[in-house]
Amino acid sequence: MDEPRSDSVQDASLRVRSAYSQPDSGALEDWQDLDLAHIDRCGPPNLHLTPGTASTRTAFSSPGSHPPAKHSAPSSGQQWQSSPTQTQAPPTFPSQNPPKYLPLPCICLLLLTHRTFKGIPDCWRASAWHAFLSASASASAHNRKSDAELACLYKVYIATPSIYDVQIDLDVPRTVQGHVLFRHRYSGGQRLLFQVLHSISLMFPHIGYVQGMASLVATLLCYYNEESAFIMLVRMFQERHLDRLYEPGFTSLKSIFEDFNSKLSTRKLGKILNSLGIHPSIYLTTWYLTLFNYSVPFHTQLRMWDIFMLLDDPDSLLQATSLALLHSLKHQLVNADFERAMDLLSKRVLIENDDVLMRRVKIELNAIESESIRRKFAIRFDRLRES
Repeated sequence: MDEPRSDSVQDASLRVRSAYSQPDSGALEDWQDLDLAHIDRCGPPNLHLTPGTASTRTAFSSPGSHPPAKHSAPSSGQQWQSSPTQTQAPPTFPSQNPPKYLPLPCICLLLLTHRTFKGIPDCWRASAWHAFLSASASASAHNRKSDAELACLYKVYIATPSIYDVQIDLDVPRTVQGHVLFRHRYSGGQRLLFQVLHSISLMFPHIGYVQGMASLVATLLCYYNEESAFIMLVRMFQERHLDRLYEPGFTSLKSIFEDFNSKLSTRKLGKILNSLGIHPSIYLTTWYLTLFNYSVPFHTQLRMWDIFMLLDDPDSLLQATSLALLHSLKHQLVNADFERAMDLLSKRVLIENDDVLMRRVKIELNAIESESIRRKFAIRFDRLRES
């Protein structure tokens, strides 16, 4: 098939971007005028629209202005809010309503990891995520752009056509259908979702746009405005190497699948799934490309993202989380036939207790790290013996 002409691509991009740029005549949309007492990030709220309430985006940007998410972290807000004698520099957010600065204490990584596994209080989650990724960007050997520079790039990208605009426009209304932020076509959350995905496709032209990115942006938009959501996704791509999952040909993703299969095949559950002809790529593709957005309840996804934002070993964390999810389904999968097993693995996994799941994730992660250390020592020992 012939490649589309550049002028036709630009015309299509212009039509799509124009649809998302229609003036609102200064009127508030439904999602901007909600009764905050009924707001819940975990799903569509019970709508009681009352005029004159504060904007939900303003409320979501400061701690304590909304109820915490369901099954959120234990009451550890005092630990996260405590003011230590030494703190990091406050993150600079290029937004009109930046999240309140989270004074991360100068404690060892082990204690910080322990607290994060217990769950970040929802009122501090936006600030904590930003602090984790900003710390990684500052320590990176690469010359990373600052938040202000990325914000300027975002404004430039908004006015630049992208060859992926038509596909993005098709996927936007399919993302988190029914959620109050994304109900109205070409406006509200759908507009922000399109703009961030459009900008990401220009920021990473070697990747462009891949289905699954929309769910990541939708989650970020529950905590940040559009500029900050763009910055956070850029940091996730660069500092947590998320871009490798979306590379053309999915070379890195296939390698991760094979590594996971080698770990799972040594277990009883893995042997059962292999006997049914169910390769991990069948269910891991959706799990990984959406970072478990469609695979677990939203409150569980947030607990997983807490660790993903903190640790700089995304491959091990993805594998540990997947093994923990399979462990939660173990009793149902052991006696399941092919159809039942596929149904369990393809639909949302209902987690009764997030703390139990995260403890399992920690166990699996420690086992993977221990195996990696043993492998490195074995390689060094072999080299010394050969020498």
